[in-house]
This record gives sequence, C-alpha cells and structure tokens, in this order.
Amino acid sequence: MQSCMNWLGPEELARHATFMRPRRQRQFLIGRILLRFAAGRLLGVDPASIMLTERKNDAPFLRNVPSSLGYSVSHSGPWVACAVSRKVALGLDVEMRDASRDVMALAEAVFDTDECALLNAKEGMLQITAFYERWSMREAAFKLAARGYQDGRHFSFFPHPKISMVLCSAQPLDETFFHDCTEEEGDGPFSVQ
Repeated sequence: MQSCMNWLGPEELARHATFMRPRRQRQFLIGRILLRFAAGRLLGVDPASIMLTERKNDAPFLRNVPSSLGYSVSHSGPWVACAVSRKVALGLDVEMRDASRDVMALAEAVFDTDECALLNAKEGMLQITAFYERWSMREAAFKLAARGYQDGRHFSFFPHPKISMVLCSAQPLDETFFHDCTEEEGDGPFSVQ
C-alpha cells in the first residue's frame, strides 16, 4: 500500500498529511488507490496514470478520464468501498452497523413518520439492519444529488453481515465495477488496521 503513495498528487499528499489518526490516513489512501484501480480497470489504463484534484467538501475530480465517468468512494471504520461506472453518475455509502446505538432516536431525528413506523415494527438486529439500510440509502442519494442528479434514483444493495452498503445511481447499472476492502484477513486486497 505504501508503494502507491507516489500515485498521489501534491494536493492529495497535503490532505493526507492533515489527518491525525493513522486509521483515517489509511482510509484516505485506500480510497484513492481503489478509485484509481477501479477507474483504471474500467478504462483499460494504468491506475498510476490517473490524476485527481482535491475539492473542498466534495469528491475528488478525476482530471484525465472521460467526464462521463461516474464514481463514488465511502468509508466507515475499517471499511472502504469504491464504485465506478463508465457512463452513470453514482453515490455510494457504507456504514458499519453499531448495535449499541439508539437507532430509533436517530431515526426520529432524520426520518419521516412513515419510515419511523416501519422501523418501530421491527426488533433487535432486524431494526438495526433496516435503520442502516435506510441511512445508507439517504447518504448515497445525497452524494448523487451533490453531483446534480435529483431524479431517477436507482438503488443497489450489497448484503453483508457487518455493514450496510448501498449504491445509488442516476440510471440502471450495467458496466459497473465494484470492489470493497476490509480490515479482516482475506476479505479484500487491502487492509485498514
């Protein structure tokens, strides 16, 4: 992973240096590596050749790829995920499920009454799973909306026992490359430890 540090441009290196916690530095680095690998694979180019420009409070801008390329990166705890599409705008969210959180209190603060009623009808892990799926749907849709897409949302869910992962796209997906990495040995090519 450290060998890929030279792929980062000056802006990325400067941003990487601002993160005080080692885990956050690794999340950032792995996100940038995954984005380059996924875009490189989809476009048939060397991942190291893909140049990114940092944007404040926004996803990075990929400078030397087709403008039609859709992409999104997300992280939560030890999880980092990336999605790339040749022609479809994307918003991706990954969230670790935390059974110790009061998900109903959070839901009542952000969800409407119908959504809260649906969650209230569930118990235990079913309620927690449903909360995080809804939360991830909102986050993924927010990322897509930040790219100017308000309508035509399509959601893809990636079932996993520990996380909620939702991809929101402006159109139905076809040529989408999806890859995730985890902290757990053998679950992915990179490790955030």
